[in-house]
This record gives sequence, structure tokens and C-alpha cells, in this order.
Amino acid sequence: MKNLIDFTSRDTLSQDNVKEILNPYSKDFTETMYEGERAMVQLGKSEPEILKSLSPSCKAHIMQCRMSDTLRMRLQGKKGVMYSDHGYLRFIFSDKVVLRIKKFNELLHCSAISTHAFREFMTQGLFRELNRTMVVLGYRLDITQTKISDITITCPIHERRNLWAYHLVEQPASNELFIASTNDEQEQVRVTAKSIKKQQDNQS
Repeated sequence: MKNLIDFTSRDTLSQDNVKEILNPYSKDFTETMYEGERAMVQLGKSEPEILKSLSPSCKAHIMQCRMSDTLRMRLQGKKGVMYSDHGYLRFIFSDKVVLRIKKFNELLHCSAISTHAFREFMTQGLFRELNRTMVVLGYRLDITQTKISDITITCPIHERRNLWAYHLVEQPASNELFIASTNDEQEQVRVTAKSIKKQQDNQS
């Protein structure tokens, strides 16, 4: 896997470059994610029995659809933003960054059926000829599984590996994030949310 990491590191935009492109839309991103949370709260109030019957994957799909549609409406007409809908909404910023919305697990990985399209996105294979960088705007839920605990943007290089990640809304600093593997044995680098914040401050 070392060759994959080296290749991707060379061909994708850096975290700083992506942040420069996406920062003008940070408020749109966070409001979008919380709108998905609000939709589930409203469903629980109006149809509590239906909500109880839904599996975690069904709930995540409902939230993802609500979030994607909300972001599409918020970004409509904004300069430098395009979107395409081929099975799921993808947002393209400045013709360089392609973003999709997903729920993260504890390791900041996406849960999804491993289709060809999903693998292409997660391994930076989609739009490679256009030199676009794939990123995921994702969220994790708190221990109650009802509220968003953090919102993060990641740059995946594998279905279970991220090149880098940065927070839009932070989780408690005690939680650990697994950002990337660094060798053939797939040893993972552990960093805390606090250390990511410190790194971001140093880069500011």
C-alpha cells in the first residue's frame, strides 16, 4: 500500500489548498449537516414508531439525502460551484475539488456498499484525468446516536484510509482519530482532535 499513498500524495491537492478552496463555504457545510440532524429530530417527533423501526443505515441514508439536497439548494447559483447527480450528489468546487457527504465511523471512514463507483471515489480514481481531488464532508454521532458530535472533511486514499482530515466542528479532544497508514503493514497513525487543532493553528 505504500505505492498507493506515495502516488496519491503526489497527485492530490494538499490540505491547505483544499481548505483555501472550501473555506468560503464552511458555514454552508455546517448548517447543511445540522439540517440533517434536525430532520431526524422532526421525524422522531412526528413519527416516533417509524423512527424506532429504522436501522442505523436507513437513518444515515435519510440524513445523507437531506444533507445533500440542502447543500445543493444552499450552493445553487454560487460562482465556481457545480454538482452532478449520478446515483448520489457530488459537488465540484473551482473545478478542482469533488465533495460528497457521508456518515463516518469512529475511525473517520465511510460506511457504504463497496461498489465500483464508491471505490473509484475513495481511491482518488474518479476524474483522475481532470486532476480533481476527492474529499468527504462527514459527520459522527454522539454516544446517543441522535446528535452530531463532530463534522470533518477528509481526503480518502482508500476505503479505510485517509491522507488527511480537518475539523469544521470539533469533537472532544480525548477521542482519537486515525488518519493514514504509513507502511505495508498498514500501521495507523494516531492523532487526537486536540493535536489536529494545534496543527491547524500553526498553519494559520
